[in-house]
Formats: sequence, C-alpha cells, structure tokens
Amino acid sequence: MTYFKKYPKILITFLGIPLLLFFVLIRLWWFGLILATLVLLIFLIQEIYESINSIFLRELVKYGITISGVFLIVISIRVFVFDFYRIPTGSMKGTLFEKDIILVNKLAYGPKIPTSLKEVPWLNLLTIFTRQSEKTNTVEEKRLSGYSKIHRGDVFVFEIDIWNNQIEDFTEEVMVKRCVGLPGDDFSIVDGEIFNNGSSFLSNSEVRERYSVQILDVNAFKSKIENILGKEKNIRQDGTEKNLQITCTKKQMIELSRLASVDNIDLVIDTPETFEYLLAKKVNPSWTLDNMGPFLIPKEGLSIPLNYKTVALYRRILNRYEGVKLKVKNGKYFINSNEVTDYTFKNNYYFAMGDNRKESYDSRVYGFIPEKNIIAKANLAFSKKNGVNIL
Repeated sequence: MTYFKKYPKILITFLGIPLLLFFVLIRLWWFGLILATLVLLIFLIQEIYESINSIFLRELVKYGITISGVFLIVISIRVFVFDFYRIPTGSMKGTLFEKDIILVNKLAYGPKIPTSLKEVPWLNLLTIFTRQSEKTNTVEEKRLSGYSKIHRGDVFVFEIDIWNNQIEDFTEEVMVKRCVGLPGDDFSIVDGEIFNNGSSFLSNSEVRERYSVQILDVNAFKSKIENILGKEKNIRQDGTEKNLQITCTKKQMIELSRLASVDNIDLVIDTPETFEYLLAKKVNPSWTLDNMGPFLIPKEGLSIPLNYKTVALYRRILNRYEGVKLKVKNGKYFINSNEVTDYTFKNNYYFAMGDNRKESYDSRVYGFIPEKNIIAKANLAFSKKNGVNIL
C-alpha cells in the first residue's frame, strides 16, 4: 500500500483497467472513456500547477480550474448521467403526482448528444437573446449506447413536439408516461385492458380506472369512503347521490365492493362520443380510449402495405419523423413524388399511457413516440405525499 501511495498513477492504472473493461461489458464504453480522459486531465493540470512559481498565479489557476471544473462536471452529469424533471400533469396519479420531482437515469437507454446550446443546461442561457428558429430535422440526432433497452412497464420521460396545437390548452413539451407497447408489437386495447401480441399486459398496481358505483346507504358509504380512497378521492355524481363515478385503483375498487353499503360496481367503458381527440380516429370511428386496435407499432425494417387505414394511422409519423413526404392522389400513394404500394419504416416507435387512464393525454391521443424523442428512464420520485419512491 505504501508503494501505491507513493506512485498514485500506478494505483489508478491498476484499478482503472478493470473498471474500463466493466464499462465496455455493460455497453457504457464511452462513459469509461470520459472517466479515463478526466483522470489524465487532472494529472496534466497538476503538472502544470506545480510548474508555476508565482503564488498569485497559482491561486488564480487553482480557483479558475475549480470553478470551471465544477461547472463542467455538473453540466456533464445533467447531459449524460441523470437529471431532474417535474411532473407536469396528473396523468400518472397513483404512481406519480402533479408537481412531484423525478430523477431520470440517462445511462439506462443512453443519453442523446446535444445538437445545439439550447439543449445544454445552463449554457442554453447564452441563446436567450439570439433569434432561434423552430426545431427541425436538419441535424441528425444521435444517442450514445446505454446499459439497458426500453421495456414494457418502464416509466420514461420524452419530448412531445408534435400535435400540441391540435388539442386545446395542451402546451406541455416534456411528458412522463409508462411504456405499454414496443416497436413491432401487435397492439390493442379491449375494454380498457392492454394486449401485446395477443398477451395481456400486466398493468401497474397503481393504475387508476373509473368505476360506476351504485349505493344502497349513502351515509354508511360516506363514513367508510375516506379510509379506502384517502383525502384526494375522485368522486362525482352520476345522476343521483346513489349513483357515483369513482376513479381509483383495482385494489381500492375491490375494497369498495366489499362494503355493505355498495350494491354494484362496474368499470366505465368510454363510448365513441366521449373523447374528442383520438389517434387516427378516421381508421375506425368506433375506437375509444378503452377500445382501440389492433395495429402494429412501427419498427425499424417493418414493411406495411399502404391503404386507407394504414395511411390514416401512420401518416403523421411518416411526414414528421421518417423524413418523407406522403401524398395521396386519386387513390394512389406517392412518397417523395414516387408512386409506391408499401413502406418500410426507418425508425423505432413506442406506445405510452398514463397510469391515471381516464385522465391522461397519451399515445391514445397523440400517437406513436419516436425513439429519438425519449429522453431517459425515470428511477426515483420525490413527493410531498409519498416521500421517495423507486419506480
């Protein structure tokens, strides 16, 4: 140990090589390379610092390097490692609550490389007084490798940069939802239940649905309800005080059904007239938030025939994210002015939904989420209501 204390470079090399190999194995080679570069830079700065004879210059260099170093490290951590976001809406209520703070892990899926100063925390302040054009697809966005793929059930943060102006008062730019569909999935929703490739999706226990509840004894029901639903209960009358609509989890619904004051409970299924905005409603006018599909979630390399239904379903992402111009003339389909009968996707897309199912603007409304728009996986939530939760 005395030898290592005398020669710290040898110690760092001795420990650094296995660490670098570990990062390579988990597909974070770039992260190991950054750490190695940082260590070399520290040794270089130390050599320069020790070569300075002037005490004043030494102090100036020390404080300058310290301040700039801390600033650079904090920015790098937020860009490449983790960051914090505030929950914008109540669409994940049960799991996450509005105004909760979440920590997102950028190493999981791999961080996106910033394409401009606007995308770099703090440095984006330098662009305040400069004229910025709207975001375009002229600069190809790239993502570094991560140690994990996106899985069904993950809660992730993503940019919502399209269709906002089609929904009144919907102005969010960053959303937090749960991934319920992967690229290539044969996806459908039947009476509120999600199916992927014919198999039922195991929903999170905090998923909230709306139930129609018929009451026998109103006073007896009121005396028990807060113990089951808590103070933030979501109850509204459905005609009379003995007919209610209650938004709650499945576990809470089961507890309600056991009350002697409750006559009957049914899941509320939306009708086609319930919701004004919906993904590709032209495909099937009978689609609702609770009954939709089946359809394929676009995947890189997936080919689809072009017809009335597929064009209605995928036209937005073709024109926006696939970098092509799709036009329909006299029943024929043209991509970049060339007549075609099918199309092969260039990118992967995902389908996400809020856990607060009946009160969520999600992929059922604004459609498929391109992989490049996904920012990071949510790992921790900091809530005044529930404290610190692992997601």
